[in-house]
Amino acid sequence: PWEQQAILRACFDAGVRGIWCEKPYYGPPNPPVPVQVGYMRRADELHREIAMTPGNETLTVTGKLDYHTLPHFEDLARWWKVKQLVYNIVDGPCSYAIDGRLYRREFPNGGVDGGTCFRLMLANLLDHLDNGTPLFSPARQA
Repeated sequence: PWEQQAILRACFDAGVRGIWCEKPYYGPPNPPVPVQVGYMRRADELHREIAMTPGNETLTVTGKLDYHTLPHFEDLARWWKVKQLVYNIVDGPCSYAIDGRLYRREFPNGGVDGGTCFRLMLANLLDHLDNGTPLFSPARQA
């Protein structure tokens, strides 16, 4: 992440059409080209369904406290509009649970199939470039 702004600027200056960017996103809030930020859980159908459901009370996370893991769950808490994020720090695989009016569910071992979600995120970026499909995780929301 420490070199992200310089790399993004080089991509913008080179005229790339779209960028896949790892989180956390440190670039401009309104980049000159589409930027898909790698919050991979946004590509998962169940996670998108939960995001559209009101009444999500608490997101309880067990995971590492680092710049790769924590931003995922801060984003998930914002996206799901939970009232409370409880973060239990462990040095091991992450898991999380949602407790809400309609959903009470645990997500073990990272919660999603990472390969499938990354494939869907990249496909979404390409669909956006070709057809204007809304991005799952645009930089302006990251």
